[in-house]
Amino acid sequence: FEIFSWGILSLFAYLVPHVSIEIGAYRQAVAKSPYWSASDDRLKEAYGHIVRSSAAAIFTFFTLIAIFATIVALLTKGLDPRMINIINGMAYYMGSTIFLFISRKIPKWTHYYYHANSTSEKHDNEDLGTSGKVLNFKVYCDIVVQFLRIFFLLLPFYCGANAVEIPTSAILGIVLGFFIDFCIYKCRRTFGRRRLVLTILSALIMFLAGLALFLTGTYYIAVVWGLETRRGRVVVGISMALVYTTLALIIHGLMWYRTKKLKERGTDSSRITRSRQGAPSFRDRMGTSLLISKVMGKKKHDTSDLHTSKSSGSAAPLASIDAEGAEES
Repeated sequence: FEIFSWGILSLFAYLVPHVSIEIGAYRQAVAKSPYWSASDDRLKEAYGHIVRSSAAAIFTFFTLIAIFATIVALLTKGLDPRMINIINGMAYYMGSTIFLFISRKIPKWTHYYYHANSTSEKHDNEDLGTSGKVLNFKVYCDIVVQFLRIFFLLLPFYCGANAVEIPTSAILGIVLGFFIDFCIYKCRRTFGRRRLVLTILSALIMFLAGLALFLTGTYYIAVVWGLETRRGRVVVGISMALVYTTLALIIHGLMWYRTKKLKERGTDSSRITRSRQGAPSFRDRMGTSLLISKVMGKKKHDTSDLHTSKSSGSAAPLASIDAEGAEES
């Protein structure tokens, strides 16, 4: 009796930060758009369209996921134990692949790995239209694309699943996804050596988690293959660990080499270097971090108002806080 599936959990964990980034990218784009940023009312209207379109896309696909999960789970009841072991092994392999992918993404999100097509900036020069219908359609389609990336990958892990496994896996994956999003938010707001340490630590944790899942998946597959001896399992485990580690080193090595070459050509000066130095930038915003920034900004304003009422000599700190609040919004 499985409580959750690592395949479903990891795919939802992958989904959350990518949807968050997509929402943040559109909020950034409308804030820079000549039409939508022309007035505060128009900008608030654009933000409302983004929220409603995102919510509609999320609701649509969660409904579809629930329907397909129920149908597949009911049609595949009573699977052979060997097939269940294969599916469990595939789930662990999927989790290890997603975690390795996230470990590669983390240095990119914190601006240590360069990528020419940054998601957080891809809508900046895009024509967002001058009507709510156009903006709604664009946002809806892009959120749908994020869901389509995991929708069909989820289907095999519904096979033979019980009534607890699928919803528990989805909920745990969403929680993990928000935790990853929050970690990126914190990393983006630290600078210098501390940011580097947090980035390396986060990527290393994802790699080690992926390695553990990869070895566990290998164990399930080894049982199906009939490797009953301890020595055989140890040999397979060590071999798979070396394969996974080598693959991770190659991926990170290629990303580091690409970043180094682009830096030598000076193409990263407006993105990576300025971000590490702490220059204010819209690109440090993600969907979740925007919400957190607004909450933190409100607390700062409330605190500044309290100090102002107590002392007339707090004009300078208040001005500083107001400027920071304007930057956050």
